[in-house]
Amino acid sequence: MAWVELAYSKSQVKRAGKVLGASVRHPLTIDEQTVRDAELVLENWRSAHAFALNSVQMTLRRQVERAQLTADVSQRLKERRTIIDKLLREPTMQLSTMQDIAGCRAVVPDLAAASADCTTRACESSRSSRSTTTSTCPDPPGSGPTT
Repeated sequence: MAWVELAYSKSQVKRAGKVLGASVRHPLTIDEQTVRDAELVLENWRSAHAFALNSVQMTLRRQVERAQLTADVSQRLKERRTIIDKLLREPTMQLSTMQDIAGCRAVVPDLAAASADCTTRACESSRSSRSTTTSTCPDPPGSGPTT
């Protein structure tokens, strides 16, 4: 599978978002070709996030495996219609700066165990990278006194 590269500048992506929002709010004010061009920019913008999304998803799967956790890892690109809906719902939102075009998550059956494992690994990693043994990492959940 060949990964899609971004074919437009950020200003073109920003402009496409404005056109698509305006085409829904005021459909008679924008010609069809301009809307089609904006849709092509939007589709390229979405698709250009697939490589980074896949990289994050593979990294997350490796982390889950290393931690010996059971988890359902999933990823998604935001649908075209959902992107346009968000642009309409949040008038100051710009397509070029929308933060959730792509998403990845791991669903674990036991959050406390996963949290404790991740906290422990993060602290071990940060301790090994420092010359001092003092740690600012919190104790894993369930390891301290209860109140």
